[in-house]
Amino acid sequence: GFLRIFCLRKRKNLGSSRGVEFSSDCGRSPVYGSAIMKDGKKGKEGRKGDGAKTKASQANGNRNSTASTKVDSRSNENDRLELRFGKVRELLARAKVFEVRGHLEDAARSSLEASKMLEIGSMNTNTEERALLGECYTRLGSCAMTSKTFAEAGEYFEEALRLNPKDAEAMHGIAILINETAPGRAREAVEWLRASLSIKPDYTEAKRNLAMILTDIGVRLKLAELPSEATQLYAEALSVDPEYAQAYYNLGVAYADMGMKEQALEYYALTLHKNELHAEALCNAGVIHKETGHVEQAILNYERALSVNPNFELARANLSIALCDAGTQAKQESKIDDAFTLYSRALAFNPSYPDAHYNLGVAYAEERKPMRAIV
Repeated sequence: GFLRIFCLRKRKNLGSSRGVEFSSDCGRSPVYGSAIMKDGKKGKEGRKGDGAKTKASQANGNRNSTASTKVDSRSNENDRLELRFGKVRELLARAKVFEVRGHLEDAARSSLEASKMLEIGSMNTNTEERALLGECYTRLGSCAMTSKTFAEAGEYFEEALRLNPKDAEAMHGIAILINETAPGRAREAVEWLRASLSIKPDYTEAKRNLAMILTDIGVRLKLAELPSEATQLYAEALSVDPEYAQAYYNLGVAYADMGMKEQALEYYALTLHKNELHAEALCNAGVIHKETGHVEQAILNYERALSVNPNFELARANLSIALCDAGTQAKQESKIDDAFTLYSRALAFNPSYPDAHYNLGVAYAEERKPMRAIV
């Protein structure tokens, strides 16, 4: 306000000084081009013309000055907006860091501070300002989701989308909220995630969550004895996120159930390529190796599964069975010492496995060690 008034007054003073300068020059004839005014009448007319030109020049100067002032004013306003927006972006970036680190109260505090800066501003008529304010609500919604205050999270996400209908993160938030609170509406969550990705195609988190939800729906379909539909959803999940190991694993299970062992092994291998610590894939691949006569490979798979998850009881039971089978094979090949070792290892993993006890007893009896056989 003050700067604008000061500029206008200064320019008016400059204009009036030129007028005074011309009018005080009565003693000499003003020159216009090459014509010289000599007579008084023409001199007066010349002076009158001088005054008219001065007024016109002054008017033009004032108009130019006003236009310049308006431009300066707009420029200053834009500078102030950009400064405020910069502070808001800084607060939102800080909120995101706090959220990632689990400091939810700090994240919420930064988001609220940013939102207040915007609401105090230009009443949210600016498109960029509305988008920033929407981002504030998205951050608050995300914090509420992490805190499990789902109703509050939903309100924040809805407000974010009201301010910016193309807020991909808010759409993602609503999808996760639906999946968390209403699993039966999983397909609705899928549509929200697809909408989010249509706006932000490189949104990694949305891709992963869409792949997860599609896979979960596939599992439900498989349990409902709809294996073909389940397989289609697993494949769709991989088209969204080719790095999602669980979808490869579920395809392996589906092919194994259909008796397609080679395809099952292929997908278990892909699972392990994406996640080498996938204990279930290691165990299931071990089952197929044993069924196809590759007992040694099966044992290696079960051992790896147990190294990943020592409490994986199915892998432990399968390993005991495989070791017992390997002992019988060694005994048939007259490798009696190897057979004793393998039977003993089988019992170490599963002390209550009856076949291992029986086979070890038979081996001792054949070696004429009846007392050991009886034990």
